[in-house]
Amino acid sequence: TAIAISGSVFDSNTAFDTLAAVLWAQNATVTISNSRFEDNLAANGTVIYSVAGSSITISSSSFLRNSAFAGRAGAIYTSGGSLSI
Repeated sequence: TAIAISGSVFDSNTAFDTLAAVLWAQNATVTISNSRFEDNLAANGTVIYSVAGSSITISSSSFLRNSAFAGRAGAIYTSGGSLSI
């Protein structure tokens, strides 16, 4: 699966029952550019949650005031994949 996000704003999204407030990636190739992630909240995870062989590339993007209740990561969590910023 290939996902491309460009020129987007994700503001004040909330996830109470999932691990990602904006994007959950599993075995996916994700490219994010010229985007802003601001004031998002995930109860058990993060804004972007990536597992099991996903590849995430982020350029010219910002992450501001994102948070997670469960102590994982406020912006990006990755396990078993690659991340390039």
